[in-house]
Amino acid sequence: MVWRHSLAALLVLPSLAVAWEFRGEAGLEGRYFTQSSPYEAADYSTNGSLYLKGEVFHEWNNRDDLFTFIPYLRVDENDSERTHADIRELSWIHVGRGWESRVGIRKVFWGVTEGRHLVDIINQTDLVDQVDGEEKLGQPMLNLSTVRDWGIVDLFLLPGFRERTYAGEEGRPRTPLPVSDQARYESGAEDKRVDVALRYQQYFNNGLELALSHFSGTSREPLLLPEALSPQQLQALLLTGSLPAGSDPQLVPLYNVIDQTGLELQYLNNGWLWKLEAITRSGQGDRFTALDGGFEYTQVGVFDGPRIWAGCWSTCGRIGMRRWHRLSRMTFCWLPGLRSTMWRPQRFLPA
Repeated sequence: MVWRHSLAALLVLPSLAVAWEFRGEAGLEGRYFTQSSPYEAADYSTNGSLYLKGEVFHEWNNRDDLFTFIPYLRVDENDSERTHADIRELSWIHVGRGWESRVGIRKVFWGVTEGRHLVDIINQTDLVDQVDGEEKLGQPMLNLSTVRDWGIVDLFLLPGFRERTYAGEEGRPRTPLPVSDQARYESGAEDKRVDVALRYQQYFNNGLELALSHFSGTSREPLLLPEALSPQQLQALLLTGSLPAGSDPQLVPLYNVIDQTGLELQYLNNGWLWKLEAITRSGQGDRFTALDGGFEYTQVGVFDGPRIWAGCWSTCGRIGMRRWHRLSRMTFCWLPGLRSTMWRPQRFLPA
């Protein structure tokens, strides 16, 4: 169970130019666990944390240039690993005629579905902050975007790599074994490797939105490799969730070099919004594919307001490169879901 309360404020200082904007957000978050933890260091029922996020914006050159700075800080009551700071964004955007350049640390989102964001691969997940995977770390990048009648093309150069964050031994929830800070890399450049990405998107008059993307670089999803465990230690871990006294193995993250091609489709027709994401990836064992789809239907006139019915389905498969024609090598998992959202339209008086 998680409760959260946040306070956001917009502050504009009269002594500065109108083009400067300052915003601040602060929040308190509490978690209550109904069951005891199998790990002694994390055996508590309540946990509190505080987060602070600032936003600084500055526009100039007739709004053709934009500076953005978004720092972030979280302080956790029990987990020292969850107490951390990050620069979510620190970037300069310049708008030209038919093109844009974006330089610095930024957050970029790809995807259309609600269930899983398969194609969203630019930024690393800040997993220790929120376990749902929605929070992302800032990524250094050089991004050039061109806008034409036939579509929008984005080219990304991504220098530097951010490792995924994990809860510590005092964290809850956490992995069965603590995750080591000494990550391993397939690339000889380790976290200094420069990744590249390319994305094309287009909006059609018939309600169809299409995006194609390709990423080549270090995977944002590591493989967690357990250090060598004896049969006795492994049996104790499976039965009790903890290891015998004196043993201190860890999970070591391994970051492979991958190539991932993604597809995003979204179609709007008569109140129906259909969504699809699909990827194919190589570099982590055999090449595999995954799909995630869903729909939303907007119904007007229910309780004097619009209502959205949403559903989703997800499937993932793994296909061997050399025996791709054998259907027996394909395994799938299905994740159905349904969501209903209703709101009442509000009328606001003019200022």
